[in-house]
Amino acid sequence: MKKTIIILSVLFCCLSCSKKEATVSPLTTNIPSTNSNARGEAPTLTGGRWIFSSEQHFEDYIKYLDGIDVDQWEADNQFVSYRTNYLSGLSESEIENLTEMPIDDASLATVLNTNGIVQVTPWIFKLNPSNRIVYALHTNYISDIAQLNSAIPVGEHIREFSFDDEVFEMIEELPMGKNNAQCATRIHTGTGPLFNGKFINYCNNFKYSVYLRYDNWGIIKKIYSEFKHRHIGSGGNIDYTNFAVDWDYNWTQKNGNSETSNNAVVFVQNGQQQIPVYSFLDKNWCKTFYHGTKCLQNFKTNVKVYFIDACQQNANIYITTEKFTI
Repeated sequence: MKKTIIILSVLFCCLSCSKKEATVSPLTTNIPSTNSNARGEAPTLTGGRWIFSSEQHFEDYIKYLDGIDVDQWEADNQFVSYRTNYLSGLSESEIENLTEMPIDDASLATVLNTNGIVQVTPWIFKLNPSNRIVYALHTNYISDIAQLNSAIPVGEHIREFSFDDEVFEMIEELPMGKNNAQCATRIHTGTGPLFNGKFINYCNNFKYSVYLRYDNWGIIKKIYSEFKHRHIGSGGNIDYTNFAVDWDYNWTQKNGNSETSNNAVVFVQNGQQQIPVYSFLDKNWCKTFYHGTKCLQNFKTNVKVYFIDACQQNANIYITTEKFTI
């Protein structure tokens, strides 16, 4: 059996999961994908857009969507989201090997309509990933809502914010304008070759990718990690591998709220080697460490992914280690 370890680190940076949660072997227990699955009050669908009653309502429901099947949620609500509309233009193979969406946050992209619009009362937002702009229209000017359907909305009452802005705070302070206050930094990915989510080929007929990333879409910020394993070509269940994930994190919001947690992989002795107890059998894994509307003052996240080299299962055990920091 051949074992590979990938270690990724994000160290105290001031400050997406875009695919479905891993399906776990019946013999194992999954790690929750998010810190809170409390549903709270459901939003209402009016005029083709979801309406949330407040910033807190919006944040709580985004976290709830992290923990459920968003395809089923859309079907149950007879809703076509920005996410589904984008994926409908791709082939099955393109979807299977997709590394990033324009709005690479499945929960956020699920509540946006096909024009990228959602209402968090009293504001109606349109997200445009091509220019990283959040357009905002106050419900006092609801008669102008058709302007938001344009790719680049223009109108007297439409306000513009960057994806890097702390939009809800800025709107509260300056409801009729824009200031330059932003989150401390924008998207974070690592500098190492295994850290950017691109697939790495190995053993001629297999590949894997890993992400540890902070993303900001103006009205939602997210820290998450992904691991994907694929057979090159038509793999089916050959895509699956046994793996285990070790992680720890802590973060602090600008308002002082903080959270910390960890998960340790269990090891067993095999001759002269310590080998991990593999917790998963799948081709995808995703973990969300932070998903909220507020900027972070600081965060630290470490992830280790242990997986079995699918084409060399009878080879001697060895460990390779690579570390990435940003």
